[in-house]
Amino acid sequence: MNEELLDRYAELIVGFGANVQPDQVVAVEAPPEAAPLVHRIVRLAYERGARYVDVVYFDALVKRLRVELSAEDSLSWVPPWLGRRMLDLGELDAARMCSPRSSRRDS
Repeated sequence: MNEELLDRYAELIVGFGANVQPDQVVAVEAPPEAAPLVHRIVRLAYERGARYVDVVYFDALVKRLRVELSAEDSLSWVPPWLGRRMLDLGELDAARMCSPRSSRRDS
């Protein structure tokens, strides 16, 4: 993808969509192939004064392997830290950015 276009998307996401403020915690969720855009988002968030940027990559293949290979009775289990992470981010008034593919929490 065009480097200039990625920069413009990042500016739109950080500056207008999330309106990142100084000292704010920022959470970014994206598929691995979005890494070039994520790197720009992280850079801009820190340039705007973010306290910390937490990046989580949602890998659909990893989720698929779990469904295919793990014990069926384990599929309903969700790690407790996933829920705590969301609650903690909410308590911090974190800005949260995610791609449509990473916005669902398949476990």
